[in-house]
Amino acid sequence: MVNGAFFVPSGDELSAIYAKASSYEPKSAALVTQLTKYAMLESLMDQAATLEHGMHPSIFPKPEWRALMDELADIATNEYRSIVFPELRFVENFRVATPELEYGRMNIGRRPSKRKPSGGIESLRAIPWIFSWTQTRFHLPIWLGFGAAFKHAIERTQRTSR
Repeated sequence: MVNGAFFVPSGDELSAIYAKASSYEPKSAALVTQLTKYAMLESLMDQAATLEHGMHPSIFPKPEWRALMDELADIATNEYRSIVFPELRFVENFRVATPELEYGRMNIGRRPSKRKPSGGIESLRAIPWIFSWTQTRFHLPIWLGFGAAFKHAIERTQRTSR
């Protein structure tokens, strides 16, 4: 552990550490026993936490919370689609800005990366679509309608609190 974080060696470090594995002294039986006890204790603690969690009744969202989330999801979806679908060059720009074509050439899953080679956004497949946004760390499908939905929620709260 380094500064509170686990350090996993890789590459050249890994080769250097294990290059002469036979030169390391065998671990004592006491150390192995101690590590085994710690592993068993940790496992028991995990089981106890799982059991304790199961003993508490589940908390379900209030119906009005679910209704609000459904409303926000509809607003966010409509906002997203109103921006992305009408833009004729969106797929072209998406391909330039992301590695979608490269993912499309990989054999990921059973289906082709695109339904129709000449189609618009609706012809893209989910795996290359999400992988490409994730690779760029842009995540457009996640946040694009978010602002409109939250603006609606804030305005709604202000109207009802007056």
